[in-house]
Amino acid sequence: MSKLLNIRTHFNLPEDFTYLNCSTMGPQPLSSTKRASELLQKKEQPWFFTPDVFFATAEELRGEMAALLNHKPENFAIIPSVGYGISTAANIFKQRRKPGQILVLDEQFPSNIYPWRDLAKSGFSIKTLQRDLDRDLCEQVLEAVDSSVSIVAVPNVHWSDGQLLDLEKLSAELRSRDVALLVDAVQSTGIYPTDLSKIKPDFLVTGFYKWMLGPYGLGSMYVDEKYFDADSLEQAWMNREGAENLHALTEYTDNIKSSAARFDQGGKSFVNLVLACESIKLLRQWGTQNMSAHAVTLTNFIAEGLQPLGYGVLKPEVRCPHILGVLPRAGEWAEDVIQQLHDRGVSVARRGKRIRISPNAYNTMADAERLLAAIVEVS
Repeated sequence: MSKLLNIRTHFNLPEDFTYLNCSTMGPQPLSSTKRASELLQKKEQPWFFTPDVFFATAEELRGEMAALLNHKPENFAIIPSVGYGISTAANIFKQRRKPGQILVLDEQFPSNIYPWRDLAKSGFSIKTLQRDLDRDLCEQVLEAVDSSVSIVAVPNVHWSDGQLLDLEKLSAELRSRDVALLVDAVQSTGIYPTDLSKIKPDFLVTGFYKWMLGPYGLGSMYVDEKYFDADSLEQAWMNREGAENLHALTEYTDNIKSSAARFDQGGKSFVNLVLACESIKLLRQWGTQNMSAHAVTLTNFIAEGLQPLGYGVLKPEVRCPHILGVLPRAGEWAEDVIQQLHDRGVSVARRGKRIRISPNAYNTMADAERLLAAIVEVS
């Protein structure tokens, strides 16, 4: 058994309740709340704000994302949601890619489906891969990519069952075939080691309120340099060259920043930005490699306890370290099991037919044992 991290004191998590639902929403670290509270108090007397507050924290966040994912700050846009980022990418592909098939996975999260349905009105079409949960997902995706496929739009980790996709292997092969790659990484960024200098996708989009332990309503999008001259969804004034000079904003310009910042949302929340920055600093301090190792120790322990009871889980070699998608036993309904677990002080989620268990590094072995004990009671 690997040595577990000891970071629970950074969170307001009671000892008598077990939260195993980070895939839905991650808890906010105490230090993030403190920094945001200080900023909120400052807003009571806004004359203490200097003009750089509009830009400095955004640049700090780009730097934190670059350090977390091993790339350059100028490749990161700040967005309000995963859907916003994917819609931006779809709009760019409409301009840049020859129409063809868009490959997606079955039961993919809707934020990574609806923009492609809209793009399909412009000569593209959607091809859905029916996954085999017992096989390597990367191999299945590559087998499905024939000459008709123009774009692959997939998650790093499937949101309902935790099946893992090897992005580095996939991206290298797709580049050799001139197939574009968009990654929805909302279920992996912050917990699963991700090196964008090696993966090199066209776009990688994530939100901050899950494994990033940040706020709702904020996310980030990695953009490859070849799209730095593409059109954004918004005509935001902050994305223009010289926008930092607030006294000269009526000297209008059509020159948009030649970096991923051109795709930023307008009107960023100062509070959300500092919440995200503080949380990412903690993630980097703890190390995603360490957090992933911690999580897999817990999910392996839980899986080994569930299988003798008749519950179904994916094989270790095809699942991610931090999500277990558990099939109830014959005759059981996931919703019923989840409610009974909650009544016993354990929080998990239902996704499709599965019970989704998603621990993070703030969870302890006592949490895993409490879950298994509650499952036995429910049984």
